[in-house]
Amino acid sequence: MYGRSARTTIHLLALIALAPGGCPQPPPSETGPTANFSWLTTAPLIVEFADTSVAGTAPITAWQWDFGDPNSGTTNASAAENPQHAFTAPGVYSVSLEVTTSVGSDSVSYTVTVTVSGEGEGEGEGEGEGEGEGEGEGEGPVVPATAGFSGAPTTGYAPLEVAFTDESETNGLSLTNWFWTFGDGGSSEEQNPSHTYPNPGTYTVSLTIAWDGGIDTEIKPEYVTVETQPIIINEFVAANATGLQDEDGEYTDWIELFNPGQSPVNLEGWALTDDFSTPDRWVFPSVTINAGGYLVVFASNKNRKPTDGGNLHTNFQLTDTGEFLGLYNNDSPRAATSAFMPAFPKQRADVSYGLALSGDEPGYFAVPTPGAANNTTQYEGLAEEPVFSVERGFYNEAFELAIASPTAEATIRYALDGSEPSATTGNLYATPIAIADNAAVRARCLRDGYIPSKTVTHTYLFDSSEAPRSVPAVSIVADEQETLYEPNGIMGISGGAYTTGDIDLRTWYPVALGDYQNTILRGEEWERPTSVELIDPADNANVQIDCGIRIHGGGTLRATYARLGEGHGDREAPEGYINYGPDWMRHFSYKKSFRLYFRDIYGTPMLAYPVFPDSSVALFEELVVRGGHDDWANPFIKDEFTRRLHGAMGHKYARGRTVNLYVNGVWKGYYNLTERLNRGFYQQWFSSTNDWDILTHDHPYDGAVQSGDDEAWLDLLLYARSNDLALDTHYQEVAGRMDVTNFIDYLIVNLYVANYDWLHANWTIARERTYAGKFVFCIWDAERVLECDPDGLGGLNFNGFVENGEGRGGLTGQTDDTAPFAQLYQALRANAAFRALFAERLGVHFSGDGALTQASLTAQFVALQNEMSGVLPDMDTYILDTWIPQREDVILGYCAAEGY
Repeated sequence: MYGRSARTTIHLLALIALAPGGCPQPPPSETGPTANFSWLTTAPLIVEFADTSVAGTAPITAWQWDFGDPNSGTTNASAAENPQHAFTAPGVYSVSLEVTTSVGSDSVSYTVTVTVSGEGEGEGEGEGEGEGEGEGEGEGPVVPATAGFSGAPTTGYAPLEVAFTDESETNGLSLTNWFWTFGDGGSSEEQNPSHTYPNPGTYTVSLTIAWDGGIDTEIKPEYVTVETQPIIINEFVAANATGLQDEDGEYTDWIELFNPGQSPVNLEGWALTDDFSTPDRWVFPSVTINAGGYLVVFASNKNRKPTDGGNLHTNFQLTDTGEFLGLYNNDSPRAATSAFMPAFPKQRADVSYGLALSGDEPGYFAVPTPGAANNTTQYEGLAEEPVFSVERGFYNEAFELAIASPTAEATIRYALDGSEPSATTGNLYATPIAIADNAAVRARCLRDGYIPSKTVTHTYLFDSSEAPRSVPAVSIVADEQETLYEPNGIMGISGGAYTTGDIDLRTWYPVALGDYQNTILRGEEWERPTSVELIDPADNANVQIDCGIRIHGGGTLRATYARLGEGHGDREAPEGYINYGPDWMRHFSYKKSFRLYFRDIYGTPMLAYPVFPDSSVALFEELVVRGGHDDWANPFIKDEFTRRLHGAMGHKYARGRTVNLYVNGVWKGYYNLTERLNRGFYQQWFSSTNDWDILTHDHPYDGAVQSGDDEAWLDLLLYARSNDLALDTHYQEVAGRMDVTNFIDYLIVNLYVANYDWLHANWTIARERTYAGKFVFCIWDAERVLECDPDGLGGLNFNGFVENGEGRGGLTGQTDDTAPFAQLYQALRANAAFRALFAERLGVHFSGDGALTQASLTAQFVALQNEMSGVLPDMDTYILDTWIPQREDVILGYCAAEGY
């Protein structure tokens, strides 16, 4: 049967086999099968058959069909359960089916009429074998049940999932079987199935129902229409660490679109969004994606829409923890043409997520392919992180460390040398690990078909002395060859030589091809992955985070660094210096400073932890682990002391605390862990969501602009130099662009501590990039201060208003016409209101409970002294015993000479 309204109807008369004497035979303990089948047409002369037999007490193991069509040759028979047969010509055919179980067999035959149009009618007869025999024939009245169904949706883009619903009219009969064909070779015996059409096309759907005594079929030609997806989101990366770079050289998230159609598509007015409630979050400009072509859009939050072939950038970034991502067309209202709903799953750095080449379910790709067909190897999921039986921290007794995998069928590999284990490196975990000494343990889970888990790092410390336990521990754990030392680490040095002269001023230079000193290199290219842990020895409270690490410090200083010990020439620790091991750096205290970057490419965009107990800020984009290059002598607290003084005066300052640093479980000395004056710092402390202009001292190795630009700062300096600020109108104009009170206090604290490495070297200013934004001034790197020689640079009698900085480029304090702060101070000093405010601020800080009274200064010093008592019990007290009692009169005398 075939045709747009074809319906095949069969009527059966059931016969009961009788025992001798005419009585019904009782049912056997084991019953054989009862053969039955149905059929429907799908095309002229092609008939699909469906087995509807009842198996009995044992499953059917064999089917034998005979289509009664000998002219069809070898295809006249079939052993399939639900075969299809192409009849050689219209006509009437006797089709039989024999089914077999372990109990017995049974057969049935029907008359199938194959015509070119109209409705057909079948007649059947059957015989059975097994526990009984039977034969029957008959025809009946009109079919009492009528097949019917619906599906939704019946149109859409490939792959299209359609839910079908049986809507047959049963007239009180109980249906026993349902057989669906979906027109693409697929079928189902469920009553209400769902079917996915992977390819575009138009499909005819049929449903055959059966009951005890008959069957009926409903055919809906061209019922489902599947269209070619015009544009799809084919692949994306939500944590780009080392992959595709944009035109700025940055590793940003990206989204790849693919046009599977046969024609180019102009995306003007289309939109990408990561917010289901805002379909038009980022709208495309006029840009065309060719047939079979790819288009990469950077999800960078830079919001760029060039139409000349340049890179496109959305106004949002992707979240690696998972979120909605959708592509919408330009219809009104918009409709999603491709989306990950309700959210794509958790992502991993440098791992992409997208569709397989077949267009089936999405999955992970270990090797992203932006702008090209997706990798042929797709991963089902991400292996979960291993679980350690013992928390990181300080311990007194040895223990057994057990590691477990939450992912079934996964293996665990671990390493003790700082490297990240892989499928081929590290140790295969089998039994608990004995931990009896300082150890940095890294482990990960691996399973076939899954992306390996992230590496989990735990540091265990067994220092017996009280000094390491007196302050928190910062543990850096990283690959020694790739992150720390040679050949690719941030402290790698190979070959070369050093200039002669003072050992602390000798600088490295290459002497042969291949010589390198990585410490002098800067930028994100020289940022390396690491694990960092902060552990409180009091209760082992801790936090661990994967992040980036760089060398921190000025360019001149970087060139003086050398490696100690074997393989690094004669550079041994001078007498009286602490040698922190053959792999460590040297300069004065042998301690290198580091900068830690928290980015989503490492797993988390910010460190969320109360690093500084007295601080209200607990979110950090960066931290600095300061070695105190110019604060290398006892008491080692000058910079921290000066920053806290500025904070006590009522201003924002970079919090800091003393910590012990461990690298791969080896102690490297005590350090000053601090906030960094970056965008995140100013946004957090000033409750801002805007961008900031952040400027530092101009340096041969890095520009003055850390963030934003310097236009507003240069305009301010130009205005101050070009106008007479003695006039209140000009003074108020300047006061509207900078926080004058903050600037005066910034001057006062630098003058008080006799900072002589400041005007041309160590300063940071910032301004919120808004119309009302004002420049603020923060203390940074105040290490050349509070010197012991009373008449030397930075000594007790140093006058920062006018005194020359001998050997410092002829600096002349606040009279230096080449220093920006000095220029600004001299211009402001011409105004009576400024001079009055300066005098007022002196009174505030040097009297009552002011920050620079001797009582307050003593309290600040003692607090630091107590904090470091464990690591430095014999702290030098020159500041406490001499500077604090004597400096007040000296500095106030200099201020009086200035007219305050």
